[in-house]
Amino acid sequence: MQTIRWIRVVLSTVFILLGLVFGTYFHIKEHPSAIAVFDGCDVFFAPDGSSENIPFGDPRCSK
Repeated sequence: MQTIRWIRVVLSTVFILLGLVFGTYFHIKEHPSAIAVFDGCDVFFAPDGSSENIPFGDPRCSK
């Protein structure tokens, strides 16, 4: 009986972890804009959804 209980715990944990992995994968696949790659110093988001990336070395860059 104890062995069956441990098998159920292990299988439940495996399925929960697989669900989290696949859920995260498909979320990132469907929403690629959630991943931001910064190649400048600042990114400004306007209310209309547009953005501006100020490159390094630009006088407007604060760093």
